[in-house]
Amino acid sequence: MRITIIATGSRGDVEPYRALAVGLKRRGHAPVVVTTQDFGALVRSDGLDVVEVALDVQAAVQQMSAALEGGSTAASFRAMEAVARRGARLTAE
Repeated sequence: MRITIIATGSRGDVEPYRALAVGLKRRGHAPVVVTTQDFGALVRSDGLDVVEVALDVQAAVQQMSAALEGGSTAASFRAMEAVARRGARLTAE
C-alpha cells in the first residue's frame, strides 16, 4: 500500500513519523514522507522516499527567538505568521 506521511515541525515532531514510516516499510508498504528541508536527509537515511518542502524550520525558529530576545513579542508573532503562511502555501502546491 502507498502511504503519504506529512511530518513537519521540530525533530521531536518528525521522529515519530519517521519511525512509523520505517515500520510500514518493513511490513511491505511504500511510505513517502513529506517533510521540510531540515529533515529530508535524516528521513532519507532510513532508506525512505522523501518529498521536501522548501521551508527551513530551524531558521524560522531562530528568527522568532531573535525577535523575542529583542523584546518584541509582536514581531515574534508576525514572524511566526509568515512562516505558517509560507508553509501552508508550499504544502498546498
